[in-house]
Amino acid sequence: MQLFKRTWFLSVVMLLIVGISITQAQDSIILITDVQGDSNSESYPDSPFEEMTVTIEGVVTGDFQDGEAGAQGDLNGFYVQEEAEDVPVGNTASSAIYVFERRGTVTDVSVGDVVQVTGTVDEIRGLTQLEAASVTITGSSVLEPVELTLPVTHIDDWEAYENMLVTVSGADDTPLTVNETFDLGRYGSIQVASGGRVLNYSQVFTPTDRDAFEAYREAMGLRVLVIDDGRSNENPVPLPSFNGVPFSADNTVRSGYTLDSVTGILEFRFDEWRIQPTEPVMMNADSNPRTDVAPDVGGDVRVGVMNVLNYFNGNGLGDGYPTARGADSPEEFERQREKTLSALRGLNADIMGLVEIENDFNTGINSAVQDLVNGLNAEPDLTRCGANWAYVDVSAEPLNLDRLGSDSIAVGVIYCQAMVSIAPNTVPAVLEDSQLDALGIGELAPVFNGVDTNRVPLAVTFQENASGEIFTVVVNHFKSKGGSGDGANADSGNGAASWNQRRQDAVTALDAWLATNPTGSDDPDILQVGDFNAYAMEDPILDLVALGYENLVADATHSYGFPLALGVAPETQSWGTLDYAFASSTLSTQVTGAAVWHINADEPVYLDYNVEFKPDEVTDSLYDTSAFRSSDHDPIVVGLSLGND
Repeated sequence: MQLFKRTWFLSVVMLLIVGISITQAQDSIILITDVQGDSNSESYPDSPFEEMTVTIEGVVTGDFQDGEAGAQGDLNGFYVQEEAEDVPVGNTASSAIYVFERRGTVTDVSVGDVVQVTGTVDEIRGLTQLEAASVTITGSSVLEPVELTLPVTHIDDWEAYENMLVTVSGADDTPLTVNETFDLGRYGSIQVASGGRVLNYSQVFTPTDRDAFEAYREAMGLRVLVIDDGRSNENPVPLPSFNGVPFSADNTVRSGYTLDSVTGILEFRFDEWRIQPTEPVMMNADSNPRTDVAPDVGGDVRVGVMNVLNYFNGNGLGDGYPTARGADSPEEFERQREKTLSALRGLNADIMGLVEIENDFNTGINSAVQDLVNGLNAEPDLTRCGANWAYVDVSAEPLNLDRLGSDSIAVGVIYCQAMVSIAPNTVPAVLEDSQLDALGIGELAPVFNGVDTNRVPLAVTFQENASGEIFTVVVNHFKSKGGSGDGANADSGNGAASWNQRRQDAVTALDAWLATNPTGSDDPDILQVGDFNAYAMEDPILDLVALGYENLVADATHSYGFPLALGVAPETQSWGTLDYAFASSTLSTQVTGAAVWHINADEPVYLDYNVEFKPDEVTDSLYDTSAFRSSDHDPIVVGLSLGND
């Protein structure tokens, strides 16, 4: 009996000891690398401890608690990283984690604090986090950032560094390039790329293969990374800072700027890998400087073309807002007007094709195009034309048109009467679907009239006043890539997007039409300009070249920027030319130069005339009357020395 009691007693003691050991084990510190889990874990990339309570220890590398406690921003938490000596040899998992603790309500920490954190492991849209129940500061330490380079070999390569303090630079010590700024104002983020900005697939390759486009898109995704601002709120105030100064109209962030590196916390948030900076973001503005006037292209006569971004002037009498497109109020319109006039003056051209002008020619002196002419003539000292600007009035004889086509926007032409005149015995001409039968191509309709068509083109033959030489300018605006076509106009996934056939049909119709000398001129010198909504290697552009036109901006890398695949992560911004000038073979020998003036596409959209999404505190700092971000497309200027074959 004594033996039994003794054995029972020892068994109970042993069970108590084991129970205590189990409890202690549950309360013991777990390595962050174990919480993250390496690539061999069945749950990878999710944590093997998801929904479990754990205690971790490490150094605070990024303090993003709200308010004054958050040194870098307001992400409602901070980042903790294992000290180097605690990281297991051969480890392939991240040694850091994000600690969510609801705006500093648990414990206020600072970068360099060594902390023990107990909380529940969770996965939030791919981000591993620890929701803190308790935070204890136990000491201090300093960690150096891990050096990483772009591009990565595989997008999942970032996973091993999730939530860690890193410095990212371009491979082989090459700089990173600002590739996109669309979300800079509203969300405080930009996108950078290694190897220069990302070109659109069909800017450099013929878009014939879906698989090839997808492979290109995936490869470009390995080159890009988002730099965020450590804040989760929209339209943040104060604005993000670059080079130590808040972003503004005077301190812009142009795509094409470069930076040697960026240091901060690497994380996965909103479906994209990004860095939350812990050090100031420093950029080289000299890598893509602004220029106040268009490039010098020589010549005695200069022709420009500009997309004026839905230039609508209400009813022309200071009312009629919001408009179908464009400004929502008289105040917005005045902001748009000043920027547009600055761009047209800086373009320094004698003939200017306009794209996306309000289609209200029938309102005469109250029309949008007349408003631009009035603005140019009101400041005669700011252009070499003085007060001699006029526009081609399609509502007058012989066209007598109320509108150009059925869309709310149209193309237009303004010109300097001191330099050129509409050539004698010629008339402006337009091309509509009603003319296609006579051209023998009626089966192509609809091409220019109706829903989802190209805009009606306008052709004008001009005479240079000084020499008497004549040539014809054709202004175009092809169907955009937006919307869903069907049949030959469907998006086949090869990079050309929708309505490729409709844009090709416009080229076919233009060729047949111009062969009939529609303006009454038999001079073969033709300059086609405008927004063709096709990148350099797409069918409409190749068709124009095959017809004998020279692409005068063939060496240009871009006039517009747009994601390779909208809404597909990583949403990689890409660049290419949608705006062109094409010279007939007889005119090309008289061209002295042609250039894209990069005043719009490279600039953040937050600098445009609109006031939406701009808090009152920053609205004024984000606006000036300069040409920069007067539109979303870059204008083009061409120099001509007529008669010099």
